[in-house]
Amino acid sequence: MDVSLENFQAKFVEEALDNIAELEKTLLELDLSPRNKELLEKVFRIMHTLKGGGAMFGFEQLSSFAHDLENVYDRIRLGKLNVTSSLLTLTLDSVDLLRDLLDHEKLATNEMASRCSAMLQLVKTWFEEESEGQKHGDSDRGLSDSDGGEAGETATWYIHFYPGKQVLENGNNLLYLLDDLAQLGTLHAVPRAIDLPDGLEALKPTFSYLFWDLFLATDAGKEAIRDVFIFVDNESVIEIQRLSKSNLLESKGFVSKLESLCDQKTALTLTDLNSFVEDSKGLTGSGQPVFAEQAGTGTAKPDLGKPLASSVRVSSEKIDGLMNLVSELVITQERLNMIAGRYQIPELKMVTERVQKLTGQLRDSAFSMSLIPLSSLLARFQRLVRDLGTQLGKRVEFVAEGAETELDKTMIDSLTDPLLHILRNSLDHGIEVPAERLKAGKDPVGKITLEAGYAGANVVIKVKDDGAGVDEQKVRRKALERGLISENEVLTREEVLQLLFVPGFSTAGAVTEVSGRGVGMDVVKRNIAAVRGEVALASEKGRGSCLTITLPLVLSIIDGLLVRIGATLYVLPLSLVDRIYATESRRLENNFIDVLELGGRQIPYVFLRKEFGVVGEVPSRSQVVVVRYEGHVVALVVDQVVGKFQAVLKPLGKLFHGQKMISAATIMGDGSIALVLDTSALIRQVQG
Repeated sequence: MDVSLENFQAKFVEEALDNIAELEKTLLELDLSPRNKELLEKVFRIMHTLKGGGAMFGFEQLSSFAHDLENVYDRIRLGKLNVTSSLLTLTLDSVDLLRDLLDHEKLATNEMASRCSAMLQLVKTWFEEESEGQKHGDSDRGLSDSDGGEAGETATWYIHFYPGKQVLENGNNLLYLLDDLAQLGTLHAVPRAIDLPDGLEALKPTFSYLFWDLFLATDAGKEAIRDVFIFVDNESVIEIQRLSKSNLLESKGFVSKLESLCDQKTALTLTDLNSFVEDSKGLTGSGQPVFAEQAGTGTAKPDLGKPLASSVRVSSEKIDGLMNLVSELVITQERLNMIAGRYQIPELKMVTERVQKLTGQLRDSAFSMSLIPLSSLLARFQRLVRDLGTQLGKRVEFVAEGAETELDKTMIDSLTDPLLHILRNSLDHGIEVPAERLKAGKDPVGKITLEAGYAGANVVIKVKDDGAGVDEQKVRRKALERGLISENEVLTREEVLQLLFVPGFSTAGAVTEVSGRGVGMDVVKRNIAAVRGEVALASEKGRGSCLTITLPLVLSIIDGLLVRIGATLYVLPLSLVDRIYATESRRLENNFIDVLELGGRQIPYVFLRKEFGVVGEVPSRSQVVVVRYEGHVVALVVDQVVGKFQAVLKPLGKLFHGQKMISAATIMGDGSIALVLDTSALIRQVQG
């Protein structure tokens, strides 16, 4: 295969996957608003794009399958068929097939051809049944005939098509577009040349030097005309105006006028158009001109010099490479700070401060590029709730709040599977069937809510449901059967809920496709812990459950507070630091209740020198760092606070996997190592 074609295909696959993801999201929205014409048009456009792109870049099966789906939704948007739940289910199943049709390895198998054939048969069966039902007036959910808009009415349209100069470089053939227009009705095209180079040597074969004034008589409607230009509309100027509600091209006078335009070197004016319509008796009935001069329209040459794209597609590997380089730059900058502090040269100090500021700005900019909104996952969650709810015979409403909350790309990747599993649990174990909900005095439609938001340098995600909640007695019986607890052991409510996170624990009565295999909340907890996150579960029987996930905003670099204990340096997350105090070390001796009065408050403290078993002389004055912990404050006593520090987090080796207090390590400017403390885990371990 030609290398250039491979590059075009790779680019098409990327864009097609984005379009398919957008199609899935739009279909789920259409499920809630089946009469929304804008959503129907969007579905049709995406399918049209997939059809045209697939044919252009060698994905014939994709193009053919998208074409059949496009025909169905074309009939719907014209008001000839209705949107039904069964059609949306079929189309969502087709979304999975469309993704697979982009995979060359899967395309080579016989299974793919069978899947395509089976899915097409299902679509054909639905089409026939729905068409028959429509004749008998069985369905009332779809769009009425009046919603068909301009389609179905014969009209004459004027189309000014000014392609961007570089439109040919993307593989577009402009003559094919004119052929597509001609298939909609009767077309009369008037080509124009503009900005032709003075000599052949300056002529670029990949540039377009033409634009067209097009006249089309069709009953397809404005949207169908615009769909023809779907591959070039971002780079071109396309103006579509209706000249008349009749076929002007049937008038010999009108056609002869248009033919005379081919001999003119000047562009067509609005006055010309109005006179043509009047001469051919194609006036709309009021005697008023069809067009009026408007700012930004007409035949003036558009300014195509400005870039139209507002974003650039960048591979995740490049983003990861940038983050690694920024991390190394932060380490080098800290070394520069150390050298500047050692030699106290004013000019060097000024340069160092400037470099530090620029490094911070570059770091923040790189972070912003690596952050992805949680909304990118919503379509998968909505699809799961819809499909699994139907499978289990449950009616469920899924609501997302704070979906604009952004997370590190690595975090998003690690979060997807745990959240999907949590939603499955809420649907399978939490939400009851409609009959049970009505019996309990609840709305027959259950509700699952995903909430996300920022809390300092952390992101907090909550998944709530209004289902049956956790049955503590059932959990306790299962734990007894497995020997996890003894018969006489007394557990608090929190301790009972923690049993759900034990590996292999399941309360399901039988193994199904959804649950019962013991691969449960322990996997969720382990995956969240792998990205330095925490999981907490709260539940009330008969009222529902809430699972809370707390995650750090980013994984690679944090602002930290560098402290010293004995001869070792540690880093505390600066976002959790509340205050810093100094105290006499003798106040810590024989303090049996481990509480200090700081700033007029009684605050419990942890003497880290003692907890870490550090030997040697204790300094006369110690530093007390007050940190936030689960809505309260706790003081951490250290020997010295060195200062603020940008910590580039490095993963720990296997020897440290068994401990919880140290979350990562960082490299200092002189090449030495400082350990990053997980203050929440440290305090929890001391208190436990």
